[in-house]
Amino acid sequence: MKRILHICMNDCRLIVRDRLFLFWTLVLPLFFVFVFVKAFAGSGEKERTILYVLNQDQGKWGDYLAGQIHHPDLDVRVRKKENQISERLLIIPADFSRNIEKRRAQSLVFRSREGVNIQASTQVEVSIMQAIVRSLAEIAANTDPGTFFSGGRKTFRQLIEVKAEFPSQAPLRVPSGVDHQVPGTLVHFLLMNILIAGGFTLLIDRERGIFTRVLYSPVGVPGLWLGKFLGRWLVAVIQAFLFIVFGILLFRFHLGNIILTMLVVFTFTLAVTSLSMFLGSIVRNEDLMVGLSVLLANLMAAFGGCWWPIEIVGKPFRTIGMAFPTYWAMDGFHQVVFYGAKAAAILPNLLIMCGFCLLFAFLSFPFFKIRR
Repeated sequence: MKRILHICMNDCRLIVRDRLFLFWTLVLPLFFVFVFVKAFAGSGEKERTILYVLNQDQGKWGDYLAGQIHHPDLDVRVRKKENQISERLLIIPADFSRNIEKRRAQSLVFRSREGVNIQASTQVEVSIMQAIVRSLAEIAANTDPGTFFSGGRKTFRQLIEVKAEFPSQAPLRVPSGVDHQVPGTLVHFLLMNILIAGGFTLLIDRERGIFTRVLYSPVGVPGLWLGKFLGRWLVAVIQAFLFIVFGILLFRFHLGNIILTMLVVFTFTLAVTSLSMFLGSIVRNEDLMVGLSVLLANLMAAFGGCWWPIEIVGKPFRTIGMAFPTYWAMDGFHQVVFYGAKAAAILPNLLIMCGFCLLFAFLSFPFFKIRR
């Protein structure tokens, strides 16, 4: 075991002391976080939520209902034509007043675009319900709705109060901002750097005959493989640790439960390290190794939710993403950082990433050649 650890520490030392190590593992990723945070600043939920009301009513009750919808954080905008870009839209039908005057049942339509702030949308729905309750109370207090706007209107006191409460740890918002960009950039660049550095150094060691010389010592092929694996995993952990620390210091990244967050980091780095060993074992060309590593890292980052929150994409896209460890890492980060999840909630993520590690290790070992 001592010789295995010697191989591990030697590999780690060679990679870390490279002049470009800090640039690719820390400086460039932090720059990307800064750019994306600035680029998407203000793209989240506004202080006042906008509700568009498409009032098609031919009478006065439609305007009355729209006037009853109010909240300090709600901006109600009444339109006669539908706004295609509206995130939340209430449609009042053309026969709304006529049905009220004839005491007929009817329906209102409320549309909320997928991916918007859940808490804000729920508040909008509550405000609409409050307006409906107030309108129903007016109708009940005035026996003839047809003469409601012509004078003689009776007053009423509010008998029913509608409120909204959210259970603890409910996912009320789509992950965004620094708390999404820091783990997203970490997962993306960690994947790219470990695939390139890990696979590339395997090719170099094999071509220079280093593997052959190591086997003259009391270390077999399994021990050599394990030493190389541990060295790359330790480099990945160092990169993740540095990036998270600087993310907290520079961008005030909210870590959530530190133990659960680090468990996600450790299991993801295991999966990535195992994948780098697999690529370094099957690829025999340096240029192909670099190109394939960059391609795989970008594809996994896109489908795994590193570039944008996976919560806002369609189900087919999310289903494809589940085939990559990046999806389970980002989902684990979101569960801990945004939703305050406990250990039981991210246990499937941890087990699946460990499964990826075992799978790639099992596939790589038969192709782990000592000579080219």
